Amino acid sequence: QNCSVIVRRAGDVIPQVVRRVFVNQEQEDNHDLETRSTTTFDHYESSNQESSSWISLEAPSTCPECGSDTILEKTNSSSTGQVVRCGGPPLLCPPRAVAALGHAYSRDAMDITGLSEARIEQLREAKILHAPSDLFRLISSLDDTPGDNDNNNNKTMQEQIMDLPGWGSKSVQNLVRQATRVASDGISLQRYIYSLGIRHVGRNTSRLLASVYGTVDNFLKAMDDCSKLQQQQQQQQLRVLVL
Repeated sequence: QNCSVIVRRAGDVIPQVVRRVFVNQEQEDNHDLETRSTTTFDHYESSNQESSSWISLEAPSTCPECGSDTILEKTNSSSTGQVVRCGGPPLLCPPRAVAALGHAYSRDAMDITGLSEARIEQLREAKILHAPSDLFRLISSLDDTPGDNDNNNNKTMQEQIMDLPGWGSKSVQNLVRQATRVASDGISLQRYIYSLGIRHVGRNTSRLLASVYGTVDNFLKAMDDCSKLQQQQQQQQLRVLVL
């Protein structure tokens, strides 16, 4: 209370208290004395607790959801702002897949209404939805007969969704209309780039990239060239290590 602190932006909008700002040396010395006293008391209290109740603060080496190796990123040269991320493919890690699909179907991307993260998770668990493009199989399933589908007791995709809790014919028809609209009208290049969920590429950056490349073909070709260049650089690094 009644103290000055340095606050910085962490993540999107969450403020993070970096450190306290002291007015004079006496205030700083008093703070150090209080810290040492509190630390000694806390150490005494913790020594009387069962070790089984302790929580490890060590960063995990693997993702607890998909088992992929984690990546420790630093936002600056100091230890402040370290972030542990799953290093696996986003669509293969369950919680990241739900977030990625929700982002692809969001208002600023494909603009598919009626697909909350809870429903996306439900469709993933039913093995109906894995990638953003899977939604458009709803349109092709309109012409399917029960005998044309070997999965889930020869039911069409729409029938499989209607069998899920919380779904009905009206909500499925609305989802079909949304998918049909996007498939027939398409989306702008800006929305397409934004729907990919590339880190540090938000709405403004997507609009800038769309104005630079102009068409989706030019954008995909640039991404392919960039991927090939990255592979060549990695191969050169491996050759240096072998030699």
